[in-house]
Amino acid sequence: MSRHHTTFRKAAERIRESEFVVPVFIVFLLLWIMSMFFTAEDYWTSLLGYAGLPTKAGFWWTGYVVAALPSVGQIASGYIALALGWDAKEDRKYTVISILIWLLLFSIDAFTDMTYRMSVPNGTSWQIVLTAVFQTVGIFTIGSELSFVVGFGMTMQLLPEAVAQSMTVGTRLKSRMSRLRADMAEMSGGTYR
Repeated sequence: MSRHHTTFRKAAERIRESEFVVPVFIVFLLLWIMSMFFTAEDYWTSLLGYAGLPTKAGFWWTGYVVAALPSVGQIASGYIALALGWDAKEDRKYTVISILIWLLLFSIDAFTDMTYRMSVPNGTSWQIVLTAVFQTVGIFTIGSELSFVVGFGMTMQLLPEAVAQSMTVGTRLKSRMSRLRADMAEMSGGTYR
């Protein structure tokens, strides 16, 4: 395989060989759409968590930009790591650097999210900490950044084949309906509309 063969292309090649391109495309499209909702929640909790830190910012808008950095950075570094892959030896160091950047941004994201999620009126307990960790890692990191990367990547790879397969099904359905009308007309002894 060529060194420019991405993870999404590899996965999409296998899906394209099946009869299930359209439903799988819809699943990845839904994953991508859902990731945007999770990203909005993730952004908002990062913003509120950053605002809850005991330090000050120089500008009123700093928190808005800082809250976006982890999500945007994780998506970008995730794409870079997946695009470079592990196949080509000369790309491995950049893949590792991308993964390290992703982990740093994830840590910042998790810290600000959990700072907000654990700021409850009755104080923090181990149940609240575990719930905050689960929400941050299990739902909002996987649900937002990772789902965005995978959902968008696979949606873009499968879009042409999903359109082509949908058109083929539409053409077959139209042809079958025409034959059915002709059969109905023949059975009724005249024209059938």
